[in-house]
Amino acid sequence: MLWALTPHAVPWYSKGMRFHPIITLLVLLTAHGVSTGQGNELIELSSPVRRMYRTYCATCHGEDGDATGDAARFVFPKPRDFRSSAFRWVSSKNLVADKVDVIQSISRGIPGTSMQAWKSLGEEKLSQLADLVIQFRNAGARDKVRELLLLDGFHEKNSEELNTEGKVLYEEVIREKTVSSGLRAITLPPVPDAQAKESVETGSQLFKKLSCTKCHGERGQGSFKMDLFDDRGYPTFATDFRRDPIKSADDETMARVILFGLPGTSMPSSKISLTEVRDLISYIRSLAIREPHYLTNIQRYYRAIGFRRP
Repeated sequence: MLWALTPHAVPWYSKGMRFHPIITLLVLLTAHGVSTGQGNELIELSSPVRRMYRTYCATCHGEDGDATGDAARFVFPKPRDFRSSAFRWVSSKNLVADKVDVIQSISRGIPGTSMQAWKSLGEEKLSQLADLVIQFRNAGARDKVRELLLLDGFHEKNSEELNTEGKVLYEEVIREKTVSSGLRAITLPPVPDAQAKESVETGSQLFKKLSCTKCHGERGQGSFKMDLFDDRGYPTFATDFRRDPIKSADDETMARVILFGLPGTSMPSSKISLTEVRDLISYIRSLAIREPHYLTNIQRYYRAIGFRRP
């Protein structure tokens, strides 16, 4: 995810600190979520958890979580680079995913991608894998933040060690970018049967008012010949609500996507009420004209680069 490291975006510059212009560059950082009390050190390669990760995850996501697995070049969208990419599913206002978010991604999978559901692994294994994934992400953040601070001159003379000021900045940035804050529980108000049609109509108006049509199309047909990219520079596309499998299978998950967006993509967050979210979901659900059509990896790639008619 691209984070603008400015005095307004990150509370780095307390009284007495000098401003360094290079820090205002958009910087690719990685860590977005930790669970309370979780250690910083990666689990040993020989541990049962790492062996389990190797069995179920490393083929795509890589041995070290950097998306360099043997199968990574064959799948599209590309597997998540846990060390340098934003996590898509979030439930906090600062867009930092926590352990619950990661478990949901693993257990439910991501429809319309090669990420299958692993709910069958059970709660204990899912929890262990989520801890490891978060550790990968935190390790990537530590490496990147340290590298950037050293490049900006926050080091001891003739040394590759951070100086006192650099260490303070390091801790502040890591804390802000790895700890969820502003968690929001989502309970959508029900739609009475008598108001179902009205809810869809209201949602249709919101769809236009919120500019959803710019990417998803006037008829919900998705993007076509649009230059959409993710945070790693890969082409991507907006969902065709008429035919595509919707990544957020249930209404609560879709509400999270609407409210918090999908970090690392062109899907922004929205500041609307839960009633408006409910109506927007009613409209989106009404657009489906048949059972979802699942594309192959190569079909998704062609779709992303524009080889598809609306």
